[in-house]
Amino acid sequence: MQKVKKQMLPFLAGVMALCSCATSGWLFSATKYDFRTARITTRGYAAKRPVRTTLAIECAPGKDGAVTLNYTVFGAGKIEGFDFDAFECPYAPASLVKLADIDVVTQSGTAKYQTAIAGSYTGADDFSFSVSAMNKDRSVVRTIAETLAAGADRIVITVHDMKNRSATVRTEFPAGDAGAAVGKAIRGCCR
Repeated sequence: MQKVKKQMLPFLAGVMALCSCATSGWLFSATKYDFRTARITTRGYAAKRPVRTTLAIECAPGKDGAVTLNYTVFGAGKIEGFDFDAFECPYAPASLVKLADIDVVTQSGTAKYQTAIAGSYTGADDFSFSVSAMNKDRSVVRTIAETLAAGADRIVITVHDMKNRSATVRTEFPAGDAGAAVGKAIRGCCR
């Protein structure tokens, strides 16, 4: 009996890890300074291992503001097989190469975007990939945010490792309920 219990521990730990990655649904929040965010958390994969991930569409409104897409991987510092360090800081080597594939799936088809992306460690082991653009400019970020606000089925983000392109961080975020939250978040950012 004791042997069976010991064998079940890794299995139960795996089940608990997957359960902690359950999709949260899109949520909207705003600060007293009018910084607005629409976010969703769900399970993704980093170097083929399940991880908890969050996608946030953020807006700092006004003519000098920006719209930002943040893709956060929790526990990234403990993941082997993907070089997060190559993306760290705005001028990191990987940030100068289009290593991010962002697919927005709607009823009328799939819009595919490739973009350079940078990032930084947030918290102890979490890593947040970010791509941002000023409100006054047309951009991939703005187009993605507007498409989510107008109605999409899902958004799939895949970031390829700089040296080993087959090593990826990938999440498929449901977007069926994203419209209202993203629409509130980008008001004042995307015209």
